[in-house]
Parts: sequence; C-alpha cells; structure tokens
Amino acid sequence: MALYCFPSSIPYSLLLFLLFLLSCFNPSHSQHYHAIFSFGDSLSDAGNLIADGVPSDLTTARSPYGMTFFGHPTGRCSDGRLIVDFLAEHFGLPLPPPSKASDRSFRKGANFAITGATALDSPFFKARGLNNKTWNTGSLSTQLQWFESLKPSLCSSTQACEEYLRKSLFVFGEFGGNDYNAPLFSGKTMAEVKTYVPFVIDAITRGIERLISDGAVDVVVPGVLPIGCFPLYLTLYGSSKKADYNSRTGCLRRFNALAFHHNMLLREALEKLQTSYPEARIMYGDYYTPTVRFVLNPARFGFHNGALKACCGAGGQSSYNFNLDAKCGEKGAKACTNPSSYVSWDGIHLTEAAYRSIANGWLRGPYADPPILRKEGKGKESHSTANNISSETGRGRREKVNYPTTPHHISFFPSPFLLLHLLLLLRPPPPPPLTMNLSISFLLLLLVLHNGFFWASASSSQGYTAIFNFGDSLADAGNLCADGIPPFLATARLPYGMTFFGFPTGRCSDGRLLVDFLAQEFGLPLPPPSKAHNASFARGANFAITGATALNTSFFEARGLGKTVWNSGSLHTQIQWFQDIKPSLCASPEDCKSFLSKSLFVVGEFGGNDYNAPLFAGKDVKEAHTIIPHVIESISTGIEKLIAEGAVDLVVPGVLPMGCFPVYLTITKNPKGGYGSRSGCIRKFNTLSWIHNAMLRRAVEKLRIKYPAVKIVYADYYAPVIQFVLHPEKFGFYKQLPRACCGAPGQGLYNFNLTAKCGDPGATACEDPSTHWSWDGIHLTEAAYGHIAKGFVNGQYNAIFSFGDSYTDTGNLRILAGKTKNPPYDTPYGMTYFHHSTGRASDGRLVIDFIAQNFGLPLVPPSLSNQDFKKGANFAVIAATAMDPAFFKSINITGTSPFSLNVQLGWFDKLKPSLCSSEQECQNYFKNSLFFVGELGGNDYNAIMYSNRNVDEIKALSPQIVGTIIGAAEKLINEGAGTLVVPGILPTGCIPIVLSQAHNAPKEEFDPKTGCLIKPNDFSSYHNNLLHQAVQQLQSKYPQAKLIYAEYFEAVVDFILDPIGHGFTNGHGALQVCCGGGGPYNYNSSAGCGSPGSTVGDPATYANWDGIHLTEAAFQQVANGWLHGPYASPPI
Repeated sequence: MALYCFPSSIPYSLLLFLLFLLSCFNPSHSQHYHAIFSFGDSLSDAGNLIADGVPSDLTTARSPYGMTFFGHPTGRCSDGRLIVDFLAEHFGLPLPPPSKASDRSFRKGANFAITGATALDSPFFKARGLNNKTWNTGSLSTQLQWFESLKPSLCSSTQACEEYLRKSLFVFGEFGGNDYNAPLFSGKTMAEVKTYVPFVIDAITRGIERLISDGAVDVVVPGVLPIGCFPLYLTLYGSSKKADYNSRTGCLRRFNALAFHHNMLLREALEKLQTSYPEARIMYGDYYTPTVRFVLNPARFGFHNGALKACCGAGGQSSYNFNLDAKCGEKGAKACTNPSSYVSWDGIHLTEAAYRSIANGWLRGPYADPPILRKEGKGKESHSTANNISSETGRGRREKVNYPTTPHHISFFPSPFLLLHLLLLLRPPPPPPLTMNLSISFLLLLLVLHNGFFWASASSSQGYTAIFNFGDSLADAGNLCADGIPPFLATARLPYGMTFFGFPTGRCSDGRLLVDFLAQEFGLPLPPPSKAHNASFARGANFAITGATALNTSFFEARGLGKTVWNSGSLHTQIQWFQDIKPSLCASPEDCKSFLSKSLFVVGEFGGNDYNAPLFAGKDVKEAHTIIPHVIESISTGIEKLIAEGAVDLVVPGVLPMGCFPVYLTITKNPKGGYGSRSGCIRKFNTLSWIHNAMLRRAVEKLRIKYPAVKIVYADYYAPVIQFVLHPEKFGFYKQLPRACCGAPGQGLYNFNLTAKCGDPGATACEDPSTHWSWDGIHLTEAAYGHIAKGFVNGQYNAIFSFGDSYTDTGNLRILAGKTKNPPYDTPYGMTYFHHSTGRASDGRLVIDFIAQNFGLPLVPPSLSNQDFKKGANFAVIAATAMDPAFFKSINITGTSPFSLNVQLGWFDKLKPSLCSSEQECQNYFKNSLFFVGELGGNDYNAIMYSNRNVDEIKALSPQIVGTIIGAAEKLINEGAGTLVVPGILPTGCIPIVLSQAHNAPKEEFDPKTGCLIKPNDFSSYHNNLLHQAVQQLQSKYPQAKLIYAEYFEAVVDFILDPIGHGFTNGHGALQVCCGGGGPYNYNSSAGCGSPGSTVGDPATYANWDGIHLTEAAFQQVANGWLHGPYASPPI
C-alpha cells in the first residue's frame, strides 16, 4: 500500500485516493538510557553554530561536510556522524538535536556542544591578552547554563528531574583543545601553555560536579586528541629537526606531550571525583589511544590511505593535504572519494569511520575506563557485544545498526526469513484465518523472504557497494519535495522526521524508513533522493516517490481513472531515472556489470496506489481485483529491465494489509464482509492485499527459475503488520486499537481525522512514536520499520541438520545402494523440481528442502555424499526407525532398517570435527543452526503392526519410542543445538498403502468424515500426543533452547477434508495416489510408482505421491504450516 502525502484542500474523492497506504533495536543488552545529553566543542557540535543562521565564512556548513551519512551539511565538522551519534544509535535513541535548534523535542536528549567552545570562560583569556584568539560561542559553563534553562521542559519537579537524569547518559566533552589553541596560535611557548592545564581540568571537574548535583549518574568525560598527529599542526608547525617527530608515528612530540599531560591530570581528577561521588559512574573516554593506534597501524582499522593525511583539503603547503588557503569546503579543496579509508577528515577533525571505531571502544573497551556498557554479572562492568558498531564498512563489511528496542529486552528475530507461501497454488484460497494460536517465536518474525540472499549474520561477509531503491511513500526519502515544497504537503512539516532527523526530510514517517535501516546495516549512507541536487549517487540512490504506481498513467486514463492517480513517477518512470544516472555511476559495460553486481536493488513496494485508483473512484473492490494481474506483470517487467541493466540482487516487497490501517478503518463504515474477528481489520481490503502478494510470490518464483544467476527475494510487509495488530505488546507497542501516533480525534476510534491530518493544524503527535506502529494512520513509524528491517537482516540459521526416514532422506539410501541396476526411487521420482531422481521419495522437494530455501540455505545434502556440510547435513535414511535393531529383536521382530536414529547420531558425531574445532566453537555454531529430529516412529509402528500386534500392544511400546526421540533431542541440545523441530508421525490410517490393504474391511472401521482407518489413526494420535507432551517437558528443562513440535497428522487430515481448498483438484480427493498402478486409491503393490503398468498424474493436483509419501505440493504446504502455523507449536 502506498499513499500520497496529504494535500489540505482537494476534491473529496481525490483526497480519499491520496489516503491509500501503499506504501531499529538490539534488546539483547539490558542497559538502557532515556536520553543522551552532550557537551563539547567541534568534535561534538551537531549544528549549534549554525542554528541562528550560517555565517558566510563558515566552511563547515558547506559540502562536502556531511557527505557520507546525511548527504548534506548538518553543522557537524565531519563527513558524517560523530561519536555521540553512534552512542545514541546504539541505545536506540534519536541523534541528539542541537540544543539551539527551534521546534525540536529534547525529551530524548540534546547536544549543547558548539564549535570553538572552551573549558574556560572568556575572562580567563582576556586577562592574558588572548580574547581575540577564542570564539565566544559557548564555553563549558555557558553550555551548562543552556542545560539548566532547558531542564524545566524535561521534568516538572526536583524528584522527577533526579529520576529522569539518573536514567540519562551525559557526555561531557571533549574540552581543552581550544583552550590550548588560543596560546599556541598566539605564539606562546609550550611551557606557558602547560600552565593552563590545571585551570582547564578544574573547570571540567566543577562542571561534572554541577551535573551530578542535578541528578546525573552516568557521565563520560573524554580526554583530548593527540594533536601532534593532525595535519593542521603537522603543517603549521612542521620542523626540519627529526628529533621533533616521534620515530614510529611521525607525530610532533611536543604537541602530543601536551595532550598526554592534560589527559593524565584529567584521569587523576576523575578518580578523585569517583571517590567523592560513589553513587555516580564517571567514565574516562579516550581519544588519544585509538588515534595513535590508527596512526601506528592504519590498515588494521581499514584506513588504507593512512592516518596523517586529510581526506578533504588541498595540497600546496605540506604532504598532509592541508592548506590554510584552501581548507575543506573552500574553493580549491576537494574531498577524497572514500572517507572511510582516512582517519582525518579535514586536517582538524576525524572521519565518521574513525569516530565509529572510537565509539565502539568507548562502549565496550578498551577506549573507556570503565566502558559505558556494564559487564554482566554481579559487581562487574558491561562489555556486551550485542550492538557492536563495526569499524568496517562497505562491501564485505557490515555496520551493526541499532534497531528500535522492545519491552523486557526480548531478543527478536531468532529466524527472520519466513516464507509466507500459502497462496502459491494456481487457484489461491481465501486469506488464512487470523485465529491460529501464534506463539511468541512467530510474533518475533517480521519480514518474510523467499529464497533470498540477504541473510548475513553479524559475522557474515555479505555487503554491498550501493543500494538503489524504487517505490512509493513507504520508501520516498524526499523526491516529492526535491523541486520545492508544495504548500499543501503536510509531510514536509513537523512532526514528520521528529524521531531521528529532528526535522522533516520528505519521508512519510517520524524517522527512518526500511531502506534507511538496510543502508545503515551495510555501512552505506542513507540513499539520497535521486532528484536531489548536487547529491552523490556512487553509494546508491532512492528513486521512490510518493504516489507512485506500478502501472503507467495511461493505464488509468484508459479506464477513466486518470484523476485519481498522481503522475509523480511510476515504476517504469523510476527505472528511466535510474537509466539516466547510470552513466555517472560507471564508465563502461564492464564497469557497470561489476558495480551493479555488488549493489542491492529494492523494487517496491508497488501496487497500493494502483488499487486506490478504482477504490477511491467509488468502484467496487472487485474492480481492484481485476487490476492485480496487470500490476504483477508490470512489476515483473520492471524487475526484468533491472536485470538487463545488470542487477543481480533484488528485493521485491509485497503490499501491506491495508484493512488494518486507521485511514481505511475511519473512512470505511460497515464494510461488506465485515471485520476480522481477532484483528478488527477490514476483511475485503486485506483479501485484496493478500491475493496481490500471492500472485507476486508466484511471479518472483517464475523469475527465479528464468534467471538462475540472479537472486530475487520476495519480502513481506503483510505478515509483520498483522502481528503488530494481534500482539502489539510483543513489539513495545501499546495494546490498543490500531491508532495513529500523529493525528486528531473526532472521526472515529483510530486518531485519524480527514480535516486534521498529521502535519495540519489541530493534529498532534504522540510523545513517543515507538509505542505505535502506525505513524499518521497511513504509514508506519520508524519503530515499526526498524522491527521489520531487523527481521530482514539478522538472526537466520547458519545451517540445517536433519535426522529421519523417507520423509526427510535427500539421497542417503541411494548412496548406500551404490550403482545398482535399479536404484531406489528412480524415475519418475524427482520429476517436478529436479527433473531427475535424487533419492527423495517424492516427485520433488520435501519439507526440509522448502525450509532450507526459505532461510536462504542450500538444499541440505545427504550426509553420506562427498559435499561441503558447513551449511548443514541430512542424516535421514529411507526406512529408518527410531529404535535400534536390538529393540525389535527383543520383541521378536527382524528385518528392520539398520540405520536407526542412534546410528544417524553417530554419523553426526563423526562429522562434527569438520564443522568446528573446539567445544566452544561447536556450541556457538550449533546454537545458530536448525535441527530436525524426525519424522521418526512411523517405521517402528509399521514393523510392530505387521507383526500382528494389536493397538493396545503397539501403544504400550510408544513411551519407549518417544523416549528415544526425546533422548536424541536432549543430546543435541547438550551439543549446543539452539532450535530443534520434532515432528510427529502421519495419520497411518490415511496412507493409501494401508487403506488399499483394508479396503474390504467393515464400514465401521473407517472414519465417515475422512475415509481413514480409525484404529491406525488412533495409535498415531496417541504417539503424537505423547511426543508433544515430551517436547513441552524438554522445553521446560532447557529454556535456553527453542523446541518446536511439528504436525504431519493435522496437515494430512486437512488435505483430506478440503482437498480443493488446498489445490488438490484431481477429482478423487487427497487419498488418491498420483503415481500408481490402479486399484483402490490408485495403489497397486504389484505396480508401484515407476514400475511397468503405473501411471503418473499431475502431481500439483495430488496430495499423495506414491501411496506412502506426499507430493511436493503437499510437502510445500506442510512446510508453510511449520514455518508460520498452524502445523507447528510454536511455528518455526
């Protein structure tokens, strides 16, 4: 769904159309702050110096300052973010806005730092004849006064302030650098400058005490930089004397000695303060050590262009690329193409990359004493690695992004890449009911990816050199505003942008969008709007524009709907924009191929505005349904165009469940079809969205087959929003109706009002947008986008390991049989997907194959093959039993398979040394792997049943069989397994081979509803109940693991009860065999599947393949039910 940003005065029908919605976190640590308050100078200034206007001579307010992250100057003296920005992001807080900015919320922090600030007040310098050598912008004491002036707006009483500030982080400095510059730049001796140090330390100490008296508890106090290593000083004070330079670093000794002396006295002062204020936590933040380390070994930190040369500057005065006559931002100076390979940005300040590395060291050590993050455990400081801010960026280097936090520090996304695949049949069934009992594990899975590429764990090398994004208002980063802001455009006003940016950016949200989080995850700048002037697109571009459609305007005009769409930029127009800028990105076909193969393309969301056209023109929803095939075709064509241009990695999002959004819930009264019983969403709109997504998934599947060298991912917006609605509290959202954060009451229950939309007079924003998933009734909040993005990139499984029988074997029995004349399960087995037999007992893929593909993993290879098993191994063997042969021998049964569960576990133990080299490494590896223990038990019961035991005798043996399966699961948990799926057995009485042998049995032995045999199903149910209970008990015993009981039984019964609804349209129901030799149920033991006399139907229309096993189509639906419910408890 996408929606236009609202005009204030337009025809009502068009207004309704413009209302169509088309379209961060790491709670694994418990340390949290309500706000961050920062004080300092140009190392921390986020825009205070330019808050009252930009001085004409201020170079830091010009490009290329801000080029790396923001794409424009912000007042920061760097190419991107500063240390305080990274700290804020780590704790899920917005970047602290400059305190002098107007119309900003400071509830979550403020930045009082200002360029030129000193620790000492102006009278100190004036008394020494240095008043013309300092900027009287805002000394330490002045900034504290600004803080005191702001306090009344933050808390209403002394007690409230103490409580609020106790939960805030204070970054007090760096101070001192400008104090020493004043005498240095006046030609004073170093000996005289050193006499200033005690005064500076005293001022800093008194300032800290003032903050503690106000209620501050956690205070970071940075030292000064080793100024002798910076191009400014190396250029101004260059010496011909070799002894003036440190032989290892090349830095000026006397300047670094000054900085070291300051830092030593500061640390001594902080130790005394800590003793005086034991209830406070005073941390020394080290700038000196990391900078020296960068200089000594720059390549180690990714600074391949060294540490003593400025990225942005001009030559002519030294070898350090610093020139007083052409400083960064001035004529004659230019910036390097990759600031992340430099330590020094402009010869005076650091690059974003350097700040990131230092911030990481402040958080965890070793560049802070103690580190900001407290150690886990009693009496220890934190060195959590939950939110590592990687110093590496770019392709193959990922920057950890802090996503919106959740209550109780729930760790989200244990398995984010779920394939919502229920409608991939030729005739899509109705949308799934919202009445299934969804567990927390599924509630935490927010973005569904089909067989994708974007699954990189925190240690993965996956990365991109650029991101190119296409879409509508769910992704527009400012294109609609690029040529000027229309007066009616509410999204160009506050409170849009309030959470992260602090000002409107053209995004239809309170902060960042999904594509912004993805860019940050891969260490890339936020993709600038493609229509922005003077922007660099070398690291990506955002072509999305509010109001965009998949179809061109001519399609709607031909249907009399031209007035209900904005001709802002359809999908194909946006692709043309991409083609227009392509020559600026790469110089030759070879260059373009290389560049684009390392880029990520996000194509969508598209479709919502297309459906709005008929809906808000008063047409019935059926009219919108007729447009779906055209929309899907247009998206498919667009994807193929991008592939032809060189795209290799593409993400294709579906549409949102528009019936859940306040705008539709408000303007649609008494909708035909009603509301969802649990969600309260409008059924007919959600059905439209659902069918679009089903057809889009099918189209993506076809494109993947057509372009095997290209990775195309279907990404689901629908499922996460449904979960926000059903279980808001699990994500930190208020448990309430789907209310907009920003809006006005008066027209319904959802805080949406057509006459006072967000950004219009009369509308207000909630205090904390992170408590809502809906921002303005149409678009999502930054918190919601962050949750979805988190599921997109983190938490997938590294590998899959499986144990079982013929329902899971992917070729082990075939390998064991060797090169025989008639290999087991030969043609037509494998005909559907592989087009040849693989040893699988089906026409195509099994459940484990679909689940592997869902998580972006290769199909799990049979463990007896000669393959790489780092991504998993399948130990299952056709005919395998849970129990060993000795067990059967003890009850007078012979001829069972020798490849029992215990044998398979032995194979696993032998393979382990090739997977991991130490116990700890194995624990970590298996913790992030997915294990399947079964299906097992079916062959055990078959052996017992065919030995003429009655049902009671069979049931008496069930506890031993279940105990063996549970014992295997427990062994794997002790080996480190983090997630285990334990499937039950199938309804034995519904298997055609069993039914064909009993087809002459009395009628009363069959279930009248299903046509299955009652007694065999009885002991199957008995086994499954015992197993389910045992799994629950094991979960209680090992709460650190995730145990999932999975159902085959219920799935098969559902197929039988409603075969057509599941797509099994062969005309004979789900008990009929696809590949067989005639007779009852088309199963004939003398003409089994593949034998002379057998025939094969269309497997897609059958549930049962060969009388024993399921078809690929059935396995696919079972896999889907295991992933999402209802055939697993909890869903994977």
